[in-house]
Amino acid sequence: MKRFILAGLTTLTLCTAMVSTANADPTAYNPYPAVSIANNRIAPSDLVTIAQRGGLKSQGIPGYLGLASAYTLGQIGAKEVVQGAVNAQLLPVTAVSDQAYLNLVDAQLQTQVRVR
Repeated sequence: MKRFILAGLTTLTLCTAMVSTANADPTAYNPYPAVSIANNRIAPSDLVTIAQRGGLKSQGIPGYLGLASAYTLGQIGAKEVVQGAVNAQLLPVTAVSDQAYLNLVDAQLQTQVRVR
């Protein structure tokens, strides 16, 4: 009987410890910040992921397979995705004219979205 009580108390203690760890502050440490500190912009891979998941749909950028189809057909490119993010106030207006950033977004579109 003592063995069952001891096992039950041990299980209860371990469960309590796991619950408190699961409820820890998720913002305490983020190894993958969504915004680049250097230029205060969303990382190109994160921007493409947002677009893929339909986050720019209200700006005219289709999500999911619609984005893949539109990109493959040449209807939407990096400039349109960046402009959609600017319209959604996710990026500063200067991002549309930053060719290096556009090239990075295009590279992400090629690897993440392209239908093969």
